[in-house]
Amino acid sequence: MPAPARSIRREDLWVRGGRILDPEKLFFEERRVADERRDCGGRILAPGFIDVQINGGFGVDFSQATEDVGSGVALVARRILSHGVTSFCPTLVTSPPEVYHKVR
Repeated sequence: MPAPARSIRREDLWVRGGRILDPEKLFFEERRVADERRDCGGRILAPGFIDVQINGGFGVDFSQATEDVGSGVALVARRILSHGVTSFCPTLVTSPPEVYHKVR
């Protein structure tokens, strides 16, 4: 496995059916070129991270029952994007049973 890049690298990204492909295999084994090419205009293309356990953030605690739990989750969803997280699973800290019934 190659060493991690220590700087931003300019390279092509090959995608098929929503999956990132190995461009060498595609080019040398399948002898194919890109069906479509898009110029990102100097922007940085990076993966979106998935947080599989987040108890809240940005002043929101998912374990605190409120009238509108969804608005707290929505706030976290909007604000967490700037940190590279594109998906998350809201979770609760260990709490008394009555908390779980209130926050659902």
